[in-house]
Amino acid sequence: MDNTGKPRVRIDSQPIGSGPGTTGFNQSWTSPVGVEDGQWHHLAFTYQHDTKTVRLYVDYVERRYGNSHSNLVYQTDVLRIGQGAGGRSFDGWIDEVRISDEVLLPQDFITQHLYPTGTMILIF
Repeated sequence: MDNTGKPRVRIDSQPIGSGPGTTGFNQSWTSPVGVEDGQWHHLAFTYQHDTKTVRLYVDYVERRYGNSHSNLVYQTDVLRIGQGAGGRSFDGWIDEVRISDEVLLPQDFITQHLYPTGTMILIF
């Protein structure tokens, strides 16, 4: 979440071993739509390796997209979902997290599994 309560995805795509101030460090994309209304929401983030395209979806609608500086940096560090990272931490419930080995489209979010209306799903 950013400091105004809008979903945000943050990635690092700088060379391993470099840090703050390096091109590709702490890139982020923020949805123009907030989700702090007391309801469940579907949030999804996709990353297309060959085009370096990042997409952020809120309730099955693409809300923000862009390209990373370079490809994602894959490390053995802990994957963090909902922990501040320059904004604020997510203050709510996260349920049904799924990581896929291929880029899904909004119609895939719905057809992969059948969930009751109002279920929040974070897909990375």
